[in-house]
This record gives sequence, structure tokens and C-alpha cells, in this order.
Amino acid sequence: MSIHKEEDTTLAEAKPSLNCRKQHQYYHALRELQAALRQKQLDDPNLSQPHIFSFCAPLFVFICVFALGVLVPRHPQLKNRAADLLDNGTKSELTAALLFLATAIVGSLLVLRGTIWVVARLATSFCDMDLAEVASGRPDSDDTFELTPANLLVGGIIN
Repeated sequence: MSIHKEEDTTLAEAKPSLNCRKQHQYYHALRELQAALRQKQLDDPNLSQPHIFSFCAPLFVFICVFALGVLVPRHPQLKNRAADLLDNGTKSELTAALLFLATAIVGSLLVLRGTIWVVARLATSFCDMDLAEVASGRPDSDDTFELTPANLLVGGIIN
């Protein structure tokens, strides 16, 4: 029985060193990623939200229209409704259908713009973060901000 207890204590002692090594590796990887993002943010004037959106928007609209062109022929119900609308539809029905499609694409573009904004806020928050403070676990201020993964992700957006 004493042999098993010794093995248990050595395993318990080995686990923190393994976790410490993993945290150390993650810290160095995050520090390198942060340095690369900071450098890219400083060097590239085209790395702005409006520029990224103007680059992605036409591609996004093309993908939406292409997906619509692929999905409609594959679903008989949609195909029959579209054919019936084109053959027997009135101008108001056609206008309503086109207005619906345009509204859906504009809504999708708004979601894309919001996603770009959130990613930009997260990247800026990550670049401004002091990783040494996070790794040490000691905050510089007297705030009672708890460091959890959710706060790391969402805290930069709300602040």
C-alpha cells in the first residue's frame, strides 16, 4: 500500500509541472502572436474595418447569389414556387420577391459588418493586453475584475 501512495504523490507532483510547461508554451505562442498582430496593425494601412468590408462585401454577395442559384434547383418546392412566380406572378409579387432577396442580402451584409467590428475589437483588445500581467495572475489595479476566458473575450468589447 505504501508503494501506491508514493506513486500517487509523484503523479500529483508531476501534474503541476506538466501544466506549467503547457502554460509556458501557450504564453510564448500568445506573446509571439500578439507581437505579430501589433506589427501588422502598425505597418499595414489597408488593415482597417472599412477596407476589409469593401474587400469582403462583393465576395460575400457573390457567394450568397451563388448559394441561391445552387439551392433553388435542388429543392423541388422552391423550384416550383420560383417558376410559378416567374410565369404567373404579377408585378407586385415579383417586386415583393426581389425586395425580400435584397433585404436578406443587406441584412447579411450588416451581419458581416458586425462580425468584422467584433473581430477588430477583439484584435485591438488582444494587442493592448499585457500578457505578463495575465500570466502572473496579479492585476496592476485594485479592481475586482476576475480573469476568466469569458472576460478575456468579451471584456475587451464592452470596455
